[in-house]
Amino acid sequence: GSTHQLRVALQALLEVHGFQIFSCPLFNADPHPGNILALPDGRVGLIDMGQCSSFDPAIKIHFARLLSLLLEPCSPEVDVRVAETMLNMGVRTEKTDREFLAFL
Repeated sequence: GSTHQLRVALQALLEVHGFQIFSCPLFNADPHPGNILALPDGRVGLIDMGQCSSFDPAIKIHFARLLSLLLEPCSPEVDVRVAETMLNMGVRTEKTDREFLAFL
């Protein structure tokens, strides 16, 4: 396939997963290449919805904030905000190291 077709397919994947996360009660919590089909007519097929999850409204807000932070240019200030957002989402590591959370 062409680069354009790949871009269209990736955009569709982002949109459907975003729709699931922010608008549906459950979302596919196991999106990986083995669960994605490139159909002959150019459509994208999703299979194996065996691992679904949900976010409560507060986590959805933090997740949206995290996604928008990832679009910002890298800086120490953004790293701090990423780490704080991940902590607010309940993400923890063995030592809950803020630098490591920002690196994730």
